[in-house]
Amino acid sequence: MMAPRCEQLAMISVPWQEYTTPMAPAEALRCGTVFCELSQPYTPLACNQPPQNAQMLSNMQKKR
Repeated sequence: MMAPRCEQLAMISVPWQEYTTPMAPAEALRCGTVFCELSQPYTPLACNQPPQNAQMLSNMQKKR
């Protein structure tokens, strides 16, 4: 019986994070992180707005 062949499925790349001055504790709690570089606020879309790429997707579907 032969061993299964292993294939590489993906490769990751994780940039090295430089240590910077952390945020004040109250601001860190509000943002969810102590590092300014990792703060990425979430801005939800209204339910009745189409996605930003809706026009591109509909054009692609028409070409098929």
